[in-house]
Amino acid sequence: MASSTTALLAAREQLRAHKQLQQPQQTAKKPLAVEQTKKNNSSLGYIEDLKELVDANSKKAARVAMVFDSLTSEEKALTLIAAGISPQLHTQSFNEFDQPERRKIINGVKLLDSVTRKFQEKVGVIKFLSDNAITN
Repeated sequence: MASSTTALLAAREQLRAHKQLQQPQQTAKKPLAVEQTKKNNSSLGYIEDLKELVDANSKKAARVAMVFDSLTSEEKALTLIAAGISPQLHTQSFNEFDQPERRKIINGVKLLDSVTRKFQEKVGVIKFLSDNAITN
């Protein structure tokens, strides 16, 4: 009986070793442009990867502009205040701001998000707050 147990354990070990050889090695995911450059040093492949990254960023920028432009004047002014930009510029579209101002707007949105999250963590869902919640 001991020899059959030993044989069974040895067979299991061989099966595990075989399964490990069959599984592809998992590596940390590298940025697309770096990975492509290592695969083939063709500048065409690298340029195509960069184009994909730029296209993805362009789509995100277009969505940010669309959302900002859809805000009410009051919401735009509040966002601009959080960004450290004069709220009097609330009539401008997102694309009328220069690059540093756009970065400030994004940082302003992040600031507003962090404030909202703090209230939600401590008070609960903000949209359910009533005027009675602030009276003593």
